Amino acid sequence: EGTEAMRAYVACNIELDRALEYIINRLEEKGIADKTVIAFAADHYPYGLKDELVAEIGEEANKWYGLQKSNLILWSASMTEPVYVDKVCSSADVIPTLLNLLGIEYDSRLYSGKDILSDSPGLVVFSNMGFMTDYCIYNTRTGEVRETAGVEVPDEYISKINKLVKNMWNAAGKIIQVDYYKKMQEYLKD
Repeated sequence: EGTEAMRAYVACNIELDRALEYIINRLEEKGIADKTVIAFAADHYPYGLKDELVAEIGEEANKWYGLQKSNLILWSASMTEPVYVDKVCSSADVIPTLLNLLGIEYDSRLYSGKDILSDSPGLVVFSNMGFMTDYCIYNTRTGEVRETAGVEVPDEYISKINKLVKNMWNAAGKIIQVDYYKKMQEYLKD
């Protein structure tokens, strides 16, 4: 069912699933599955299928960034039970999460993302400076706010998050403009 492009996309995902099964079986045969972490994170929806996805899930999903919803899968055979996270997060949060899970020390100030498993509130920033938190979605194109947690979101909250998003955006731009990480590397050599 669906268009040929959608069927091809699903078929590719089936093949990915089979490849992952193959890899896990080989890891188990070699006795190293419990020393392995597999991470899958999508950084965007399949752009070429936007029309099909909007037709399937509705224009409201497009308006409220619903097309951006995806899953992060972290797996290791050493896990005793699944862990589900229901706060919002983005691809920027994957590396800090993995670093913490693996016990690798790092300076969290050098990353725009946060550990997904931490107590920090969820925040996703979109390319148009719209955002999603655990409480609402802000659409910069329309200026509309959609509450998502069943509680009224005060204007002050939106202003606060808007300011945070602008600061994050400006900092990210400066990192590129001044080659910040190269300067940090030189500084850390001393």
